[in-house]
Amino acid sequence: MFSGAFGKKTRISSLLTTKSGEEPLSPKYTANADVKIIGAKLNEISDKARTGGEYEEIGGLYGFRLLVKTEVLEKEGDDIKINRFFIQGESNFKYTFNNGYMAADPKLAV
Repeated sequence: MFSGAFGKKTRISSLLTTKSGEEPLSPKYTANADVKIIGAKLNEISDKARTGGEYEEIGGLYGFRLLVKTEVLEKEGDDIKINRFFIQGESNFKYTFNNGYMAADPKLAV
């Protein structure tokens, strides 16, 4: 568990399944999945995940590893926790779009 600026670390694995037990970000599922379901799951992870400042793999999308990292920003004396998303290719380089911030609309999140 992490403490301090990051607070309590949230288990990412608890956020990866839907209520029906499906894993929208698993490579097996994403091949035929509804974009709205994948986008909604990414938005849920964006809202709830806390990685303690470390990169954590949350699944795969379009053949890339999908990672999330919680960062702490200070704004007007308050610590704000945000999640940034990355894809990682075979060369272990991490790439972002929109600075890693997730779009609020599930259709645009994927």
